[in-house]
Amino acid sequence: MNSLHRLSRFGALVGLCALGLGLAACGGGDSSTPATPPAAPSYTVTATALSPSSLTSAGASTSTITVTPVGGYTGSVTLSCTISGGVPEPSCSFSKSAVTVSSTSPVTSTLTVTTSSSTPGGRYTISVAAHDGMSLAPSNGTLALTLTAATPPAPPSYTVTATALSPNSLTSGGTSTSTITVTPARGYTGSVTLSCTISGGVPKPSCSFSKSAVTISSTSPVTSTLTVTTSSSTPGGRYTISIAAHDLKSLAPSNGTLTLTLTAAAVIQHIVVIFQENRSTDNLFHDPVLIARGADIASS
Repeated sequence: MNSLHRLSRFGALVGLCALGLGLAACGGGDSSTPATPPAAPSYTVTATALSPSSLTSAGASTSTITVTPVGGYTGSVTLSCTISGGVPEPSCSFSKSAVTVSSTSPVTSTLTVTTSSSTPGGRYTISVAAHDGMSLAPSNGTLALTLTAATPPAPPSYTVTATALSPNSLTSGGTSTSTITVTPARGYTGSVTLSCTISGGVPKPSCSFSKSAVTISSTSPVTSTLTVTTSSSTPGGRYTISIAAHDLKSLAPSNGTLTLTLTAAAVIQHIVVIFQENRSTDNLFHDPVLIARGADIASS
């Protein structure tokens, strides 16, 4: 009976194995381990380093962005970029802001980062992101690139300097002069016009230049003589002379407006003698010393 029971169990196992149920007793291994499902279709985004990675402001740097399909992915992928750093920040753009993946081949787009003359020097971070029509992001996430911008050199300009007025103090009716020097900087060339204004008493002194406009054509400075003229009616006091300049492009000196000072002493124009009533010069200036020297001065 035991032998018959074992034979019937064996027959049942053979029947179950024939049905492909994967029982361990059939030699098919552990049926509790599930098969690994295939990865969902996706894509990756990679980028070459920006070239050049360092530039002077008012330049451009580029990177090749590559979108690679994974697991049979197909679709349209939109690229975007943001930049963080100084203000105003550089700008970024793509040669193709959207690329179409239609086979197993990767597709590319060129990222261009552009700086202007007003871009501050410093280190900038460029983040490159992507998404498709179903908002699927790259499997490797957002990319980060870096760019270093150098502080741009200052543009060509010029300075205006002046010697102190000589003489610095005078009697009204006199003149004073100063040497004005216009010095080019960083290759500046052009025609510079000089002007002056005076503040103080009324009527004010006047000012003029030996050359009201000077021409810069090399690295050498050029000069003009400022003359400040007072008249006999110029009130005594302290006067401020402001010297300004501009060129044909309205460019002012890099060191701004100059200020000179001049002190004028008024001229004595009238002498007034006032006598007390019923008094003479003999009476007012009675002096025994003068009398002893023979002066004819009344004694009473």
